[in-house]
Amino acid sequence: MAYATVDELAAALHVSVNATTTPVLQKCLDAAAAEINHEIDWRPVEELPESHWLFASSTTAADPGPGNLRMNKTNPQATTALYLDTIDADGIDHTDDVGVIGTDDFVRLYDSADTARWEEFTVTAAPVDHAGWFELPAGRSGSSPDPLQLTDGKPLTVLAYGFDRGQVQHLALANRVNILRGVEWYKANDAAFGVIGFDQTGALQAPRDGFNRHAYTLTPLKRHWGIA
Repeated sequence: MAYATVDELAAALHVSVNATTTPVLQKCLDAAAAEINHEIDWRPVEELPESHWLFASSTTAADPGPGNLRMNKTNPQATTALYLDTIDADGIDHTDDVGVIGTDDFVRLYDSADTARWEEFTVTAAPVDHAGWFELPAGRSGSSPDPLQLTDGKPLTVLAYGFDRGQVQHLALANRVNILRGVEWYKANDAAFGVIGFDQTGALQAPRDGFNRHAYTLTPLKRHWGIA
C-alpha cells in the first residue's frame, strides 16, 4: 500500500488529477512505497484475512446475502460505506474478523482473477453489526492503475489490514517520504544526464542511490537491522 494519496502527490507536483494522470501518479506512489517498505521492513496487522466474496451491484443498505459484498454507491470514488454478509463465498463466518476492524484500517478489494486490479478503502468509523451483516463506514483511498471492473456477481478477494499504535504514530513520516520520492519518480523522465531537478535548478548531482537520503529520513521507522 502507498502511504500517500494521488491527490497529495498531485498537489505536490501542481498537476491536476484526471483519467490520464491518475494511473501514472499511482504507479509513482506504489514504486516509492515499495522502497519504503523494503527499507523499514514494516508488517501490517491483518484484521480480516484473505477471503472471497461476490460483488453485488445493489446499493441498498441491507444484508447483501451470504457470500456477497456491496457498496452504498455505484462509483467507488463516491462510496462511503461497504455492506458485507458475515458469511463469505466459501461459507466461512467472519463475524469476529470484521468486528475488530478499526478506524484508519484499510480494506482492499481485488479482482480474484487478476489481483493487479484493486480498489482500496480507508475505514472511517467502527463497523456496525446488524446481526448477520456489517456496515463498514469507509472512503476510497486508492486504486490500481488498471481499474477494477465491479460487475454484479464478480468474484473478489478481500483483505483488511492496519498498523499497531507505534506504527500509526510514524505514518506521517512515511507519508512525507512517499510524496517526496513519488515526485522524483514522476519527474524522472525530465532528469538530464542522471541529474535530478536539472530543468529547475541547474546541475544538482543526485547520490549514487537516489533513495539513500530518504532512507536516512526513515531511520526512526526501521524495524530490523542487519548484523555483519
